[in-house]
Amino acid sequence: QSRMVEGCIPRRLWDYGLVYESKVLSRISRGHSECPGLEELTGNTIDISEWLDFSFYELVWYWDKPKPTNDRDAKLLGRWLGVAHQVGSSLCYWVLTESGKVFACATVQHVTNDELRTPDTIAQVQKFTTDINQRLQADDHANTEPTNPAVRFLDQDDYWPEHQHFPMPDGD
Repeated sequence: QSRMVEGCIPRRLWDYGLVYESKVLSRISRGHSECPGLEELTGNTIDISEWLDFSFYELVWYWDKPKPTNDRDAKLLGRWLGVAHQVGSSLCYWVLTESGKVFACATVQHVTNDELRTPDTIAQVQKFTTDINQRLQADDHANTEPTNPAVRFLDQDDYWPEHQHFPMPDGD
């Protein structure tokens, strides 16, 4: 819960976070065993890479068209919510859109640190955050700090293992 509050993540998205946490924790070795719990249970070697490609609630670019282009206006800002199993192709992810809807998308890309320093992207992030907080009625977790939203996302390398991903409940 502290990770969700510190990340200023609206309560309505916490179910994604809880499922993600459980998926990641079952796939990493902890304690005295050198084997992840899921591997001990199934006997299969576990691939955790799809769960670690993005951080939960990380800003991402996504394309909602079948054939994405490199056109700057074609990419849209969103928040990564987890791995979308049993939907579409492999490496399909749940993305939160500016309208507050969640959909499965296979064309997702990191927002780079350089992009987060540009005035245009900073303005997009501020608008996105305000819109999401209003749409999800997230007054109790509205992101009021820092004044420059890029600052919060500059040190991506510092996030593991403290900052992890969280996917949508999908029944697998």
